[in-house]
Amino acid sequence: MARLFAALELAPCTVSTLSALRRDLPGVDWSSPEDFHITLRYFGTVDGQLAAKLDEGLRAIVLPPFHVEIHGVGSFQVEPKAWIIWAGIIPDRRMRMLNERCESLARSLGLLPDLREWAPHVTLGHLKADDPMALRAWLDANRTFSAPSFATDRFQLFRRRGDKGDQAFERLREYRFG
Repeated sequence: MARLFAALELAPCTVSTLSALRRDLPGVDWSSPEDFHITLRYFGTVDGQLAAKLDEGLRAIVLPPFHVEIHGVGSFQVEPKAWIIWAGIIPDRRMRMLNERCESLARSLGLLPDLREWAPHVTLGHLKADDPMALRAWLDANRTFSAPSFATDRFQLFRRRGDKGDQAFERLREYRFG
């Protein structure tokens, strides 16, 4: 059994630019730059047979390459005193199509639909705090952040590691568009 998801890896220059944001906010458990990615679809915990079917379906996705544009920062409140801090993605039509094809594949294999609206982002870290004032100040200070856009012609299948190592995710497969 493995916890799998489809995602886009980031260009090295983008990872470097995003890494520079990992400062000036005390108490954040910053994500490792090696784990930066854009989730396309979380599939959940699947067995080997379903993982093989996912792999087959992901290999069949055909799309033209596209550019990834990262702009702005924000946060999702996940608990009363806990937030996920993220860098925003401006998805183009082809990135949305890739997300939709991953969602269609998941449903065709009997996985439950993802009922949340897809909000592409790169998770920068997690913050637990009694008072979110420092977070608000950090978000205000970095509101206009942007990273150089990059072209991609591939996406990946990842497994979430169960252990608490330096890297939380392991790339299992890579798929080139068409």
